[in-house]
Amino acid sequence: MTLLYRSTRGTADTALTASAAILQGLSPDGGLYVPTEKPQLDLNLNDLPDLTYQQVAYKVLSAFLTDFNDDELKACINAAYDDKFDDNAIAPVSHHGKDFYLELFHGPTIAFKDLALSILPHLMTTAAKKQHFDKQIVILTATSGDTGKAAMAASPMWLTPRSSFSIRNKVSVLFKNSR
Repeated sequence: MTLLYRSTRGTADTALTASAAILQGLSPDGGLYVPTEKPQLDLNLNDLPDLTYQQVAYKVLSAFLTDFNDDELKACINAAYDDKFDDNAIAPVSHHGKDFYLELFHGPTIAFKDLALSILPHLMTTAAKKQHFDKQIVILTATSGDTGKAAMAASPMWLTPRSSFSIRNKVSVLFKNSR
């Protein structure tokens, strides 16, 4: 079964596959894409401590990105969550007293956004291939804080020969004028 996505401002009759929604970004009506139904996660919470970040990412993403096959998803995940993070666990859990903390600051810019921006170019590359999309892709973000920094830190991997995303694609960041 293929999970479809619809706009938060639209109806399910205009639903898209995950790869089409990833390429589209925002819906033409200005809405965000959300699943048309709740996906079933194959995830036992008791198993989480024994799984790597990449294994958890695969279990979660495979439930949401049903038009991506196993090899495509694993390639995206492995390329995204590699040695650019300063901890092999990617997002380790630390324990202090009775409290546990998920550390989301081990990426290249020390921002939690590194986790999402690290995989986005790989998902977009794969989505473009799946959708037979051969036009230039321009990633545009506006920021007054760490989103732009995280996007720029991710952009070298988007635009280098190591990534097939590099062909004719651009990343632009708009920063707030501080006057």
